[in-house]
Amino acid sequence: MKSYKRIYVCVIIAVMVIVFITNISAYQYPSIKRGTEEWNNLSREEKRAMLQIPENVLADLPTEELIQAYLDYPHVAIMAAYNNLQDGFERVYRDFNGLRELLTREDAGKELIKKYQSMDPNNYNNSTKASVGSFIIDFIHIETLIAQEKILNQLTQSETNTLVAELLEKYQKKTEHFDIYGLYGLEINALPLGRLIRLKSGSNEKFKEIIKMPGMEQFLNTSLLGNVEILNTIIKNSKELTKD
Repeated sequence: MKSYKRIYVCVIIAVMVIVFITNISAYQYPSIKRGTEEWNNLSREEKRAMLQIPENVLADLPTEELIQAYLDYPHVAIMAAYNNLQDGFERVYRDFNGLRELLTREDAGKELIKKYQSMDPNNYNNSTKASVGSFIIDFIHIETLIAQEKILNQLTQSETNTLVAELLEKYQKKTEHFDIYGLYGLEINALPLGRLIRLKSGSNEKFKEIIKMPGMEQFLNTSLLGNVEILNTIIKNSKELTKD
């Protein structure tokens, strides 16, 4: 598990440089290349401030464009600097006004599902390590965002059904390309499903027992996996989330 996270850290640092130069979101971040004199002369606070979305732009950005701005945020890579992705996500939340705004949008869950539906684990471009890495990283970052309970609590039962089906389908595809996604990619894929099980456990006795499984709370709180059986249990029982 740790080896896959090390690969993620190395790849995301490399891709982080590319993001500064080639940004694809409707919102364009300043194109200052890391390592240049101009970049090195900026303080950490100046770099952070430079990457905020101006308030007059932020309020008018459609939610789908805000999601892309989050995925393209050059400092999203800081997630990898923490012991677990949840702590890293919360750091990005504190640092980036675009993510804070996104989590206030009432349609964030619905738009995230649309974005997630457009992503196919089979469509990676293996021409370069950087292109594969960038593709994998987008999955990790969007699944971490979807896993936030503020997002999951927004969903109707119909939207939950759609999301569960998408997560399970993508989990299967990732297992078929385990050499690309690794165990770490499966962990983050299962995280939203596990948190949905926890949210529904108040009214489901089976889910209550699943939450008591050793290591489950640690995984759901931090994304740190102590036992592969946790993933198997989550995936095996996730279809029950689609019952009204």
